[in-house]
Amino acid sequence: TDNDVFQITDNRLEVRAGVSLDFESQVDYSIRLQATDQGGLSIEEVAVVSLNDVNEPPQGIGFSRNNFVYENVADQWIANITVLDPDEGEQHDFTVSDNRFEVVSGQLRLKANQSLNYEAEPTISLTVTSVDQGGFEATGEHVVEVWDLNDPPQVLNPIPDLNAIMNLRFRYVIPSDTFFDEDQSDWTSISVSQPDGSPLPEWLSFDEASHQFTGIPLAKDVG
Repeated sequence: TDNDVFQITDNRLEVRAGVSLDFESQVDYSIRLQATDQGGLSIEEVAVVSLNDVNEPPQGIGFSRNNFVYENVADQWIANITVLDPDEGEQHDFTVSDNRFEVVSGQLRLKANQSLNYEAEPTISLTVTSVDQGGFEATGEHVVEVWDLNDPPQVLNPIPDLNAIMNLRFRYVIPSDTFFDEDQSDWTSISVSQPDGSPLPEWLSFDEASHQFTGIPLAKDVG
């Protein structure tokens, strides 16, 4: 029996001092009660004390080990979420401090059509809040690392149409701000061709080291 859990005080059945009952650990307690009259006669009865469950606040939020996403890729899974709640099986609603993220079916992930940029945010700190059916809250902190991918260079300032004069030396240096690459450590090499992909005309040359066009057009090159 579980008589050591209870005591009788002034004909009242009570839980002993210092004892805490937990519905999730044990629901029913069996006790043996004995009543004795003044003549020494007694009777015993076995009774069952059943606990009623009450909602308990969650104790925290746990995250699986994964904590990174690739830049420029939308709708990525980040981590599995576990709510540490004594009330097993209880449903929870989630909110995330950054509205680019959401929790779906126990997974922290980027929303559809949302992606991140390593050059702008190499790490992002999130606070995930869980609310149980009784209104109790728990929060958890998670840092997301954004992994860098190679970004293609972009034309920042297009080169204008240029004119060369027959029999005069032509020279043009591609400005340094013509192209932009988010991966600042990348070295951008430049190769040139005609619009149809064919090589430059014979009179015109391009130096890759200095990014410079030079040449002298002749009469046969006009047009």
